[in-house]
Amino acid sequence: MAWQPGTSLIFFYSDGISDGWRGYTFILNSDTGKVCELKLGGWALKAHWSSDGHYLAIARATEYSHPFIHSTDLTVLDTMTGKLYTLDVLPQNLNGERIVHDLAWAPDNRHLIVVGIPGNGQNGNDLDGLYLVDFMTGQSIDVLPQYNEFFSTGAAWSPDGSKLVIRCPINYVDRLCIISVK
Repeated sequence: MAWQPGTSLIFFYSDGISDGWRGYTFILNSDTGKVCELKLGGWALKAHWSSDGHYLAIARATEYSHPFIHSTDLTVLDTMTGKLYTLDVLPQNLNGERIVHDLAWAPDNRHLIVVGIPGNGQNGNDLDGLYLVDFMTGQSIDVLPQYNEFFSTGAAWSPDGSKLVIRCPINYVDRLCIISVK
């Protein structure tokens, strides 16, 4: 679930895996009890509101066959216009798949950090990478191409946008890395 900042709206979803591969997405107004179902053409695996509540970024499963998710994308809902943006921010892996594992909004409400499979692993192995995404242009860059083991979850911006903390294990030992952002 994700609560829209400064409002009574809650985005909640089933990842599909626990719901028999029939994920759902809703926005609930906690004051009125009204519910709106969103048809995203897939289901949400992760979702985060921008700090101003204008945008909702969603890691959306788009291709799957039980028990595997084969591809995800980054989808952003503009809550003012209702427009849904689909961003191809990761290159495809060797099997033609893209996997967005985690995401976090920068305080500027324009940039996101995305953890996902970049498809450039050595010897056919796909390793997670860290991507900076400009939502307005749809462009993304691999932030640290030499380090590609950010594994699935855990990224957050400092409130002033000057630092990023991310889970960065080495040799299966969990660590947190603090990255200066310029």
